[in-house]
Amino acid sequence: MASPPPAAMRYHFRSKVVVGGVFRGVDFEFDGLESGFAAFAVGLCGDTGVLLPGGVLGGEGPGESSGKKVFRFAQTGSFPTRKGRSLRFIARPICSRSAGSSCLMFSFIHAADLHLDSPLRGLSRYEGAPVEKIRGATRRALENLVTLALEKEVDFLLIAGDLYDGDQKDYDTALFFNRQMQRLLARRIPVFTIRGNHDAGSVITKTLTSPENVQTFPLKRAATILHATLPLAIHGQGFANASVQENLAAEYPVAQPDRFNIGLLHTSLAGSTEHDTYAPCSLADLNQKAYQYWALGHIHQPAVIQESPWIVYSGNTQGRKINEPGPRGCYLVEVNDSLEVISHSFEPLDVVRWVHLEIDLAEVVSPDDLRAKIAARFSAALQEVGERLLAMRLTLTGATELHGVLHSQMSQWQAECLSLAGEIDPGQLWMERLKLRTTPTYDPAELASRDDLTALVLRALDDFDPLERPAAVSVLEGKLPAAALEALESERKNDSLREKVSAIVLHSIATSHIE
Repeated sequence: MASPPPAAMRYHFRSKVVVGGVFRGVDFEFDGLESGFAAFAVGLCGDTGVLLPGGVLGGEGPGESSGKKVFRFAQTGSFPTRKGRSLRFIARPICSRSAGSSCLMFSFIHAADLHLDSPLRGLSRYEGAPVEKIRGATRRALENLVTLALEKEVDFLLIAGDLYDGDQKDYDTALFFNRQMQRLLARRIPVFTIRGNHDAGSVITKTLTSPENVQTFPLKRAATILHATLPLAIHGQGFANASVQENLAAEYPVAQPDRFNIGLLHTSLAGSTEHDTYAPCSLADLNQKAYQYWALGHIHQPAVIQESPWIVYSGNTQGRKINEPGPRGCYLVEVNDSLEVISHSFEPLDVVRWVHLEIDLAEVVSPDDLRAKIAARFSAALQEVGERLLAMRLTLTGATELHGVLHSQMSQWQAECLSLAGEIDPGQLWMERLKLRTTPTYDPAELASRDDLTALVLRALDDFDPLERPAAVSVLEGKLPAAALEALESERKNDSLREKVSAIVLHSIATSHIE
């Protein structure tokens, strides 16, 4: 039997009751007692199992008046309903409070940009690569999202667009999503979604009816959904087509008084260098709506743009390429009975973590030293991500005697990195690419002063431009597939060809003089 609470405190409880296998949640409060046991009453309204405020027992037994059964202070219990079913309840204290303080009223999760079944880009296949983990990463991230919602017993889930990555060739992706939503339906957790540029109304042609707990906002105009039991208003509008250039936020409804107002919006705000501009709007546009929270999607980097009111990008739930490094997940938000955010925490969901590693070779003088340094860096990075798969890009930097060797033996060192990753943990390490940003330890100007031929070669090297090519080469390139041509242009733009040629030539000149 629990001890009675202090007399000056008011205790707030959240109850989860089970009726016929269905969870129903109710909040209730009762005052502390000077003596005796704290109690609460359970009103039997059919099979709903509504919990009502309790009264003073002072050590008496259960009451039987007016169809109510009163229990002494407890955490669990059960009793028969009028229809003969067994109703179980679980009551746990959320907080205790005195005059002027506040308690948790509800919690929710803000997620976006799930891009279900979209491929992770830039990862090549090689012997021993964990292909299946990569292929299912976005699905596992959704499973983690649903598991988090269940474990935290949130009151609802928000998905701010781009649930899908585009039109689907079949219904398998939608079936998987529905199965995950059914897990939430079993616990009566509603889900509110909007469509973004990747899953706009004009893009998705194959659709399935969602479970009854999933509500999707309309495409033609903004709408408001009022929660059935909470003082909550959610406003939102989805994308009718894949390139919305209008300011959707400007037409969102005004805030509902005496409710916690959430704006669900897929937008680039004023614009982003890494993402296309869609549904552009300003912070002033959002602020003037007087909502307490804006749940944004489209930008994949998690970011709290503003805290008063809250304007937040949750980021994507699973990074899909090396330009999306670091933790990816969602935000868990708690709101008190004064309709204020009292907790806002980022929760990682990703199962594949992209990282960009760098190693300075300033003190590395031999290939064996380099292998040892790479292995140590891989091991340290793996420790930082726990059980996740680590997708790495390794960049070698600094002035080193190995500069020329690395460039002339690039494919070998790429393979060395793959081998080292396999030795450490073949199931958790995936090498995306090796990049070189090293510099030589010798001075090119000093080499040019040695003789006229060397000076001529180095001047030609300075004038070398990989973007310039003979007309015949341009004609051949015009016959390449679009994907191959895009990859070729990418290599030219990042100066990798120029750096490689320069390193090999300089290394050849330097070593030939030594010999």
